[in-house]
Amino acid sequence: MNLVLSLLASVWCDPAQACAVCFGKTDQVGLIWGITLGIFALLTFTFSALTGIFLLGRRIERARSAVEAGAEASS
Repeated sequence: MNLVLSLLASVWCDPAQACAVCFGKTDQVGLIWGITLGIFALLTFTFSALTGIFLLGRRIERARSAVEAGAEASS
């Protein structure tokens, strides 16, 4: 059924047309600058979040190791 719907949609619908920005053929420098800054901001946020998750896991692991070492020393 999904195959039939996909085939009908591909025949029925017009092909999608990309804009000039997608091809890099725009004359609007401000638009390109804004898109570049937006991508940079998203990458910065993603990198910061992943770094925070890594550091949190590292801190939890060190605390767990310290607790285990303290338990072994008291035994």
